[in-house]
Amino acid sequence: MTPSAKAEGMAMTDEIEYRQESMPLGLKVVRGLLWFQAVSNFVATIALTAEVVEGAGRGRDEVADVLPGLVGALVAFLMVAVLTVCALGISWRTRRVRTTIIVFQAVNLVAGVVAVFTSDPVYALIGVGLAALILVLINRRDVEAWFDL
Repeated sequence: MTPSAKAEGMAMTDEIEYRQESMPLGLKVVRGLLWFQAVSNFVATIALTAEVVEGAGRGRDEVADVLPGLVGALVAFLMVAVLTVCALGISWRTRRVRTTIIVFQAVNLVAGVVAVFTSDPVYALIGVGLAALILVLINRRDVEAWFDL
């Protein structure tokens, strides 16, 4: 191997390693969208919890009246926790984080489609759009390759 070919081979190797070490733009967008989902879900969870507590204070003392709201608030807090761990966990570069994001967003997508027909379609369509965008971006080849290291 000639010195120039060897140097050229080294440059290509260094360039490839650099590309693999830097986070792809699509993954940065996914991280931002996950943070947006976490913050917006946290705000919605606080509002839901406040409504349940206020409803309990207005004479709805029976457990059957308050329990569905409390369970919904607990599930929403768990969703915020999962979104936060996924957003932070992207830098861990493990396939488990990527898989968790895919599964969570797929469930979110299905729930959003159901919500389009059962509740406020505007917010549901925003959720569907975010989940679909995250699924498209997380399944790009450069993002998948970044998690393989």
